[in-house]
Amino acid sequence: EIRKFMSAARSVSRLKPIVVLKAGESEAGAKAAASHTGALAGEDRVYEAAFRRAGLARVRSLEDFFDCAELLSKQAPPAGRRLVIVTNAGGPGVMAADAVSQYGLELGKLKERTLSRLDEILPPHWSGGNPIDILGDAAPERYVEVTQCCFEAEEFDGMLVIVNPQAMTNPTEVARALSRDLKQKSFPVFTVMMGGMDVEEGRDILNTEGIPTYETPERAVRSFAVLCHYADNLELLQEIPSKLPPLKEEESKARQLVQKSMKSKNGFLPEVESKQ
Repeated sequence: EIRKFMSAARSVSRLKPIVVLKAGESEAGAKAAASHTGALAGEDRVYEAAFRRAGLARVRSLEDFFDCAELLSKQAPPAGRRLVIVTNAGGPGVMAADAVSQYGLELGKLKERTLSRLDEILPPHWSGGNPIDILGDAAPERYVEVTQCCFEAEEFDGMLVIVNPQAMTNPTEVARALSRDLKQKSFPVFTVMMGGMDVEEGRDILNTEGIPTYETPERAVRSFAVLCHYADNLELLQEIPSKLPPLKEEESKARQLVQKSMKSKNGFLPEVESKQ
């Protein structure tokens, strides 16, 4: 059954993403799982290696499960881990940057050409780096200009756009503008609409257009991290294991050691010989 699962998973994952949620990751969880019929026993690292080798996307919680499913259904795997964050509020941008570090991703470093272009688009007191803080008075047009600039740059593999409702920012209008601008781009794009009911309409607009939308920066970045791991696993799936060197001489030596031990009084293979 194990071989059949691995074979089927490797075949399907080349064509359609498979998301895996496995319980019993911790010692306590494994003990709890062992009390149920059909429990899967064994080190979690064994499962992790098997999932990677089969090209699967692994998640750690039910929340991640649905977030990852949404992202994989709407976006292709990225070519790398360099993320650009566009936000109209500094705090959420910092939260997203912290999550990038936590999940082993990378903030794309803005090149001179990109910086010059952003200097032309944005007010003088913009953040000057990544995350790109386009300030609290950002209108929909500013969002579109900045995201388009990032798409034309070469230093990013994914984009996170954060919209926070402020006095001079209408989240619904921003969502309408982004829904036209963010579709069918060269790398994965996802958005965070913060503000509960105030951004509900904007969230619906983006979701209808197939643009993944989340409620918090951490959730969005975590989903992108899973997408990156999935891309790594797909690459691993295509690898052909290197051939081992001929072992005829070593096999002969091993056979002699085993035969020698079998002729001994107790048929025991001592530590030194077993290591040889």
